[in-house]
Amino acid sequence: MKRILVLLATLLIVACVPAKSIVFEQYGEWQVTTINGNSWEGLHTPTIMFSGNSISGSGGCNRYQATLESYGETFAVGPTAATKMACPGSAAELENSFFAVLAVVNEARMDGDRLILENTREKVSMVLSRSQQ
Repeated sequence: MKRILVLLATLLIVACVPAKSIVFEQYGEWQVTTINGNSWEGLHTPTIMFSGNSISGSGGCNRYQATLESYGETFAVGPTAATKMACPGSAAELENSFFAVLAVVNEARMDGDRLILENTREKVSMVLSRSQQ
């Protein structure tokens, strides 16, 4: 009887722990393939390196880093710190679109081997694929 009570108590505790977004399970570098349904057309592709509760990478021109905050199955990207290098041609505009979407995505899902970050309320999305190293 005691074993059953201990087992039930353990199951109850595990069931009460809120699920975390799958972004906290991703490690390694991912490349942006599309933003809001548009293929990336910049010289350098933005990347996101997941590392537990933080991300870093390239916005296409500048390097950046930010924290990830968990809100159960959703998440938020904390303030982003980035270098301020001059970007050639339209790279600055493209990079700004990447950072704008990165700032508001809060949901994640897998679609095959692609990671989709989105905010359905804001109607923005970013599709990522694992970097080929």
